[in-house]
Amino acid sequence: MSSFILKLIALLSMTIDHTGKLLFINDDIFNILGRIAFPLFAFQIVEGYTHTKSIKKYLFRLFLVAVISQFVFYELFHGLNTIFTLLIGLLCILIYEKQEDKVISISLILVILLLSILFNLDYGLYGLLVIIFFYVFRESKVKKSIAFTILTIIHYSLLMYTSKDISLLLPMSTTLSSLIFINLYNNKKGKSLKYLFYIYYPLHLCILWLIQLIRIL
Repeated sequence: MSSFILKLIALLSMTIDHTGKLLFINDDIFNILGRIAFPLFAFQIVEGYTHTKSIKKYLFRLFLVAVISQFVFYELFHGLNTIFTLLIGLLCILIYEKQEDKVISISLILVILLLSILFNLDYGLYGLLVIIFFYVFRESKVKKSIAFTILTIIHYSLLMYTSKDISLLLPMSTTLSSLIFINLYNNKKGKSLKYLFYIYYPLHLCILWLIQLIRIL
């Protein structure tokens, strides 16, 4: 399964999730199917870092899309959008790799993780840890899968404990199912439609926002 196919699956899952939240509020199936998206995006960030020819251009593209998307995302969901989560996760990887003193690098990453709790970052602390774990264990499918599974179970267990909502077992299962696609990745790029993915994120948000406005009118 190529990187292109993984991105298509992630975009489809994300679109289903956002459509469900905004247009079919009481239908949980959209939310359940939408849980596949973020782990795939997080995995692609790690792959993007390891294969990019220019990390500066990669960071700039993410930052640009995050800023462009923020207004409409805030109108729809509030908080900081998912691209900011991916961008900050990428910065954590960069700090870990480029800072020779690992004590300093880990300390900086911990500060970033703590700060993420203070801001309404999409997927929050969990999202950043997923990106970091995917990078740290990138050489081993088994270790990567185990780390992601443990992190996800802890995350959803805390959500179920605080919300007293046992039905969260379903989205947790779907989140974990993303490992199937990740482990089928064949290390090939596939079709090169890089800018399509950068354009799609703000575009689909704008379309959903317009539909909401039309429905209100």
